[in-house]
Amino acid sequence: MKKYSGSHSVNSKKKHGVIRHSGLVICSILFILCSCMYFGMFRVSAKEIDQQRTSDAIEIRYTSRLIEPGDSLWSIAEETITDGYGSVSEYVEALKVMNHLDSDTIHAGQYLMIAYEKL
Repeated sequence: MKKYSGSHSVNSKKKHGVIRHSGLVICSILFILCSCMYFGMFRVSAKEIDQQRTSDAIEIRYTSRLIEPGDSLWSIAEETITDGYGSVSEYVEALKVMNHLDSDTIHAGQYLMIAYEKL
């Protein structure tokens, strides 16, 4: 008569542990793949948005303008203000900085550097 010393139950427990371990490995791999796909799509989406912003970007250029009799810094600012400035007074201050002016006073015959937008 053969007696089993319990090796059958040990083998069964080993198989169950291997199956359980395999299940965890497969779930982990699936989780990693799903995460990579999700974040990959997010990265592509963000890249597309950046490319769209770059293609829609307005380029700021600079030119000089001859100051005519009767011109003032404010009248020139009102004519040439770009969308990048919130108000004419803000643009006047920017023109003063651009042209190294200490005041709003300008004189006919001088040249004034102004910004303009190029699409």
